[in-house]
Amino acid sequence: MKKIVVLAAFFLLVATTMAAADVSVTGNVSKDKDVTVKEGVTITKDVYIDVDLVVEAEKAAEAESFLNQDQTDNFACENCAEKTAEVVGSILGNSGLVNLNQATGNMANQSNAISFALDEGNGNGNGNGNGEEPAPAYGFAHAQTGAEQVMVRNEIDTVNVIYRDALITDSINDNTGIVFVNQAVGNISNQANILTVGVSLNGLVALAEADLGQQNASNLFTEHDTEKAALIGGPEPGEGGSINGNTGVVGANQSAGTLGNQLNAVNVSAAIY
Repeated sequence: MKKIVVLAAFFLLVATTMAAADVSVTGNVSKDKDVTVKEGVTITKDVYIDVDLVVEAEKAAEAESFLNQDQTDNFACENCAEKTAEVVGSILGNSGLVNLNQATGNMANQSNAISFALDEGNGNGNGNGNGEEPAPAYGFAHAQTGAEQVMVRNEIDTVNVIYRDALITDSINDNTGIVFVNQAVGNISNQANILTVGVSLNGLVALAEADLGQQNASNLFTEHDTEKAALIGGPEPGEGGSINGNTGVVGANQSAGTLGNQLNAVNVSAAIY
């Protein structure tokens, strides 16, 4: 009987101890979230213009410029052929039209083409000598420019050229009007400047067209130990400069390389009513 009482007390003590135990729980939760946003904007505009003229043009201003320059089947072989083309402190403060072509290279095509057409306006308040205003004479202006530069089957072999420099320094500044400049010290180059202008006073219609084609094909050139530089600016960085303070149209082409097609084309058509 005493053993039974002791065992009962033991189990009671164990049960009491287990009931008083502490429990700790630790958990990690990982969560990934992907968000995808797609936004599309489509804008479509259709513009249809239909113009019917009910007057007959009695005058017109039409200007056309067409230029073709080809370099074909040429061969240039050079050794120790140093060259320098320089425009220094030049083309300053001019008014009107200035054209300059400068080349020290071989086989260079350079061109400046100007075409300008202006019709005579009527009905502009000048009178006709008898105190009456002249009858209006409506007109139109048309300017068209076409140019093609082609280089085909040319060969160049240049060796041991220490320098070949094209330099424009402190030049082409403060001009008013039109200034065109071409400068080349390379081999086999096409350079051109074109200006085409058609103006109709008391005009109703102005049309302008421009077409340009340039082609380099089947050419071969080999160069060894050759240094080249092309500069438009001042004698030193930050000093002076070129092509500054001009009013009007300025076009400049500069090349110290090989097989280069360069072209500036300006095409203007204006109807002033």
